[in-house]
Amino acid sequence: MAEASIYDALGGEGEVVERIEALPWQAVESSNVLRVAWCERSAVPQRGRGKGFALGWLWVQFRSGKIYAYQDVPHATYVALKGAESVGRAHIALIRGHYSYCAFDPQTGQTFSAA
Repeated sequence: MAEASIYDALGGEGEVVERIEALPWQAVESSNVLRVAWCERSAVPQRGRGKGFALGWLWVQFRSGKIYAYQDVPHATYVALKGAESVGRAHIALIRGHYSYCAFDPQTGQTFSAA
């Protein structure tokens, strides 16, 4: 999967902070994660079921302020993450290392990405 930029995650160039704040954020109870959001990217057919499932950008803001956008995450994974007893542990088990991401640090304006 190709590396994506924060601009890809937001759908194009523009004011990053304002566009990030406009995402459908959901606060979560966690010592490490502040809030999460999910935005649909595409519908992909599910093998053998004839139905589609939605893939999208999973956004996670940590209490440090850094914001990560994970690419092509199923909506069901987002639901599992935000409903987990431990959102931090669920992030490690379900997200980290499983999806390409890009990130933004609002304090410095720095962006970075990894496949």
